[in-house]
Amino acid sequence: MRTALDSPLAAPERLRVLRATGLLDSGPVPSLDRLTAMAARLTGARLALVSLVDDERQRFASGCGLTGRLERDRQTPLSHSFCQYVVIDEAPLIITDARADDRLHANLAIADYDVIAYAGFPLRAPNGQVLGSFCVTDDKPRAWTEEELATVRDLAAAAESEIALRLLHGEQVLASKRMQSVLDSAYDAYVSIDADGDVVAWNAAAERLFGWSAAEAMGRPVADLIVPERFRDMHRAGMARVRDTGQSQLAGQRLQLAATDRTGREFPIEMTIQVVHEQGELISHAFLHDITDRVIATKELERRNQEIEDDHAFLQALLDSLDTGVAACDSDGRLAFFNRALREIHGTDATPGSPGESWSQRYGLYAADGHTLVPADEVPLARAFTGEVVERQQLVVPAPDGTPRRFLTNARPIDTPDGRRLGAVAAMHEVTDVHRAEVLRRARHAVAQVLSEATSAEQAAIGAVSAVADALGWLCGEYWQVGEDRRKIVRLSSHTAAGRDLTDFTGDGPLEFGRGEGLPGLVWRTGAEVWGGREPISSARAEAAREAGIRTVVGLPVRAGRRVLGVLAFFLDTDLPHDPDIAAVLDTIGAHLGRFVERRRAEDLQLALVDAQQELDRMKDELTALVIHELRNPIGVIRGYMETLLESPALDGADRRYAGVVDRNAEHLQRLVDDLLDLARLDAGHLSIDPRPMSAGRVLREVVENHRPNADAKQLTIGLRLEPHLPVHADAHRLRQALDNLISNAIKYTPAGGHVTVTAETGGDGVTVEISDTGIGIPAEQYPHLFSRFFRASNASREGIKGTGLGLAVTKAIVEAHQGTLAARPAEGGGTTFTVTLPAVEA
Repeated sequence: MRTALDSPLAAPERLRVLRATGLLDSGPVPSLDRLTAMAARLTGARLALVSLVDDERQRFASGCGLTGRLERDRQTPLSHSFCQYVVIDEAPLIITDARADDRLHANLAIADYDVIAYAGFPLRAPNGQVLGSFCVTDDKPRAWTEEELATVRDLAAAAESEIALRLLHGEQVLASKRMQSVLDSAYDAYVSIDADGDVVAWNAAAERLFGWSAAEAMGRPVADLIVPERFRDMHRAGMARVRDTGQSQLAGQRLQLAATDRTGREFPIEMTIQVVHEQGELISHAFLHDITDRVIATKELERRNQEIEDDHAFLQALLDSLDTGVAACDSDGRLAFFNRALREIHGTDATPGSPGESWSQRYGLYAADGHTLVPADEVPLARAFTGEVVERQQLVVPAPDGTPRRFLTNARPIDTPDGRRLGAVAAMHEVTDVHRAEVLRRARHAVAQVLSEATSAEQAAIGAVSAVADALGWLCGEYWQVGEDRRKIVRLSSHTAAGRDLTDFTGDGPLEFGRGEGLPGLVWRTGAEVWGGREPISSARAEAAREAGIRTVVGLPVRAGRRVLGVLAFFLDTDLPHDPDIAAVLDTIGAHLGRFVERRRAEDLQLALVDAQQELDRMKDELTALVIHELRNPIGVIRGYMETLLESPALDGADRRYAGVVDRNAEHLQRLVDDLLDLARLDAGHLSIDPRPMSAGRVLREVVENHRPNADAKQLTIGLRLEPHLPVHADAHRLRQALDNLISNAIKYTPAGGHVTVTAETGGDGVTVEISDTGIGIPAEQYPHLFSRFFRASNASREGIKGTGLGLAVTKAIVEAHQGTLAARPAEGGGTTFTVTLPAVEA
């Protein structure tokens, strides 16, 4: 059974069309009234109706024979409707006597309006929806004839046509209203003109744009309203061509023109025009809008583009003028640019669009060891593109002739202020010469450190070989010593580069050669340097040397005077032509080592004659006296002259570097002399201080900031926690000296990545300063000796950390001279904590 919701009467589409006819609430419709009158006359029916049925009522759009309330209301509820069944069945309904009909016998129209006989035909909309019926009724039973039914059917068809026309007209009116609404709300001005150029349409946007109301514009020549006077003749000639040809050459194009408004202001517009025939007349439709802002923006864009091009040319010239190689990638991370310097470095230009995965192989980018290609994700430019800021990454790049060149590379991303990544840029600074000099300096320094810390000639020679091989990146180094009987030269040590296995070449057992045999025997015999290929290697080791990849050998004598004491032998897995700079450094190292070996031999003989401890004390006393009385003035003179040299603009290049080295070492000796002098004054009771009221916090901050670069170099963090007010009675210079010693020691004895913490607070009768580190610490049993002169903790000596053992003794003397105390204890979690207490300023 159908419900009200699924009844055809309630179908939304049918109701929409029904309302669209406008007949549900309209007054008399003459065309329909003529049809109902004709139906009543031709059939002799009491009533003839055009009945439209919605979901609640039936509405009589036309009726002939209506009286009383029906004539007044022209509608009934569905309880009085036969026509609803025509809609429901979508078919004609022919009733002879409704009282005998199963479906209609209870309908209230029978009793209230004497509707007995009925003949109704569907009224369909053009889309097939049944909107109601065209019907005739009578107040007595009646058998309708075929002719009468045919008449009603034909008149129903005529009524359908009238309804269809009303629907079509309604749609056209609605479409026209919609179009007008769109035009009135459009941002663009809309103007239509006829073939004579007179305005026939003028929307609200046109009113706003040109200042003329629609009432003022309609019927007037458009040229008088919006065309600048100098273009009006051209406009009229164009309209004449349109009239003659029936078409416009400008139709469908976007045109930029000049226009004027009511005030005479001229401004640029963009216009599109279409010419159409409407009812035999040419009509031109145009949409127009003000493009003043766009023209200004276009000019500004052109100006900025020119500036960008000029900036690009300037930047290109600037980058090409640099000696630093510069590369850049685009927003997709693909290579985009090399400057002139980088093109010369690689011997080729950038391959635009090449991905980061190919850069290392394509351009020969090697790690600092010069052998390992840099992984794709470790290339500085690729790292920068991911957002990383790269500083001083080492790269080795073979020059076009194969010579390795070393670079420090900085790279960073290129981002806009709003966070968009435009690409990345990398700058390669060549440091080949600087690196070479630094390598040689490190080699000399490493050997000097080995010699300063070695306790025997054998230890010095072994350490020197390792230091040179590691500093220069050479494959293997050996030290050979001439026997006491001077018949054989014996290998004392062999050092191999980390990660390399040369067991087949070096062997595990002792090795000795006669004079002139193999590389060490040849150097011994000639007393001169040997530099070349594998030929000097003895035949017994030749095959192993070849399999190990050895390609260059270097040997030099270790002499005492004219006598050869031993030989330094080095083996390389690269082709290295004779290098005078390296040769000079090695010769110097050999001379130093020779003197050291000879001196150690002499010292060993001397130490064998006396008690070791007494001799050591005497030597320390003699050294102190020598430093104080014999070195202090010469060191001051040296530093004075060095400062004069360093201030001279004529000093440059290697000479300036050498002078700097001398100055730094002289400064180190000066500090050593000052420490010894302070201790001597302490012994004599002459260590003077000039205490005054001051803030310990300021001195602490200055000392920490002075040492922060050294801490950063070891990747240490320094924490500083000070109370706001730390008044003490102290000598600022001496207090700074003491704190400088303690913080310097904390940094020196703390491995990379550790922490140093400096705190200060007031409490009791003074100020307490604590300096804690996470360093190597001090063996518990050695704390009582910590502030003794020349004392060095055993683990510091074992770790190879250089020191004199004077700093803490001087520091303790300074603190006690201030009526303060200095103590040390193990720090929590490892390391050492030094605690300084100083008396506060008396009120």
